[in-house]
Amino acid sequence: MDLPLYKRPIFWVLILFIFISTLVIYIYKPSTFQNISSKFAGKPRPGSCLILEEKYCKNFKLIPNPNDPKGILAVFKIPEGSNLFAPIGGFYSSTPTFFFKDTESNKDRTYPGAAIAVGRESNSKSITAIYGFVFFSQAQKFSSSAIKKGDIISEISDKPIDYFGSYNLVFAITKQNFRNGKIEFLSDNNKLKEILKTR
Repeated sequence: MDLPLYKRPIFWVLILFIFISTLVIYIYKPSTFQNISSKFAGKPRPGSCLILEEKYCKNFKLIPNPNDPKGILAVFKIPEGSNLFAPIGGFYSSTPTFFFKDTESNKDRTYPGAAIAVGRESNSKSITAIYGFVFFSQAQKFSSSAIKKGDIISEISDKPIDYFGSYNLVFAITKQNFRNGKIEFLSDNNKLKEILKTR
């Protein structure tokens, strides 16, 4: 009489092999483990960097912000169709225009993207921070004015932000203060590094 599958030694050897293989991958190749697990998870999820899936969280470089001598930007080169997630809740805009001065022509070069303004209300006086994303959209995913942390903003095109070379996503965080009746914008380098887990 044949034994049931679960009573056969080969069944338990196979189960033990799968368990040990998974454990080894998890310990020695966590990024591979994340990639494999995300394929079985179904819905895309933000990784440790909050704005992209875990498998793309390390695909960035910190560079000086050409619009702020004391500021930095994070530039990414990621595959076409990658999801961009909201790292924070706030007031969402899919139509900002980002300007960078071309030193050769002395003209502004403009790019599309998205922005999340953080504050009690959407008016300029109550905004305390702006999370800016410069990219060309392949598929816009979000259209409301209020966004929650973890919502998918868009799918990113592979078209580069050529001002920065071959990178197709630029991420910056700006603090907004009122001083002497005027709005003051300052790069929030500490918050950017905190989100990208670089310190």
